[in-house]
Amino acid sequence: MKHPAHAEPAVPAALTPALKPVPPRPQRGMWLRRAKRRLRFRVSIVYYLAKSGQLPRSTKVLAALTIGYLVSPIDLIPDFIPVLGQLDDLLIVPLLVGLTLRSVPRPLVREAAKKAARTPVQLYKK
Repeated sequence: MKHPAHAEPAVPAALTPALKPVPPRPQRGMWLRRAKRRLRFRVSIVYYLAKSGQLPRSTKVLAALTIGYLVSPIDLIPDFIPVLGQLDDLLIVPLLVGLTLRSVPRPLVREAAKKAARTPVQLYKK
């Protein structure tokens, strides 16, 4: 126990800076994992939208193009080209998924999202 004479002087609250708790630093690569998970979920939504018969023809074609590009072993830029091959997939796939989801009415997207949350789709490129 400290003696009252040796105790630290009380500093008025107005003079002390507001200390905010420091949030824990996220692990490396967490943003990439989250982005990958979100993209998988959105691809599942596009898949269920393509299967539904409630889309206009142009949106159905866009959804089929998106799923076809994901599953197809043929890329616009081959993957063996060091940077551009992977950059091609990183840019085109999210762009196609985003365009497809923006062209569909919200209620249909919500319905497909519920299906995708229950049973996600596994698409593999061979």
